[in-house]
Amino acid sequence: MKSKCTIGFVLKLSSCFRSLI
Repeated sequence: MKSKCTIGFVLKLSSCFRSLI
């Protein structure tokens, strides 16, 4: 899950935030 958040962070913070929520 952390990996996806990291990739999302590079692409867009929305992706990382969506994973958290």
